[in-house]
Amino acid sequence: MYVVLINSLLISCLYVLFTTYYPPAVGQTIFLSVIGIATLLVAIIGATFAYFTTTMTGENQGKINVGSAKLPAISYTAEAITASNIYPGWTSEDKTATITVAAGGAGTFEYECNLEVTTNEKFKDLKLTVTAGTGAEIDTGVQSAKTLSSADGAEGVQTIKLASGTITTTGDSVSHNFKYKIDFEDNNDNQNDQQEGNLVAQVICKLSGEAHYTQSNQSGD
Repeated sequence: MYVVLINSLLISCLYVLFTTYYPPAVGQTIFLSVIGIATLLVAIIGATFAYFTTTMTGENQGKINVGSAKLPAISYTAEAITASNIYPGWTSEDKTATITVAAGGAGTFEYECNLEVTTNEKFKDLKLTVTAGTGAEIDTGVQSAKTLSSADGAEGVQTIKLASGTITTTGDSVSHNFKYKIDFEDNNDNQNDQQEGNLVAQVICKLSGEAHYTQSNQSGD
């Protein structure tokens, strides 16, 4: 109420001021202009604006879930040949070497198996023979009896290639194998110089080279 009275009094004073010091027509024009400007300012400053808002929605959109391939584990087992106090004419049992690509991955894998003779004392008539099993390709040098002699290799080590092969799998477990044995050949002659002989050797299998598997070379060729 007091605000309305004060506003009315202020307007009256302004009217008297402008009409007293200016001609009536000019004073009224100035008065109305001032009142109009003041009213416009009050309207602009004091006005409120209505508006709408919206929000963005979208849950779990464009998820990224990427997994890399798993190459299978590759392993081999080779049965040992252990003998002592043997005589000419002795023959070992057939032993088996098995190369296995485990389930769970895909690829093509090339391997090679060798016999490494690290010690051969006195033996001259020990013969190695390798026979085919499943998948493995037997080297031609051991398809018939191969004499074991450490003198063939550098630093007393003789490396004899036994078998090789290629295993291809799409995810299942795959195995290759071959058999081998050793004979102490009886040559129908004096073999006394081979008494107390000692042979140490081991079958070792490994991948042939190092295959690199990429998106464009998923077989590792």
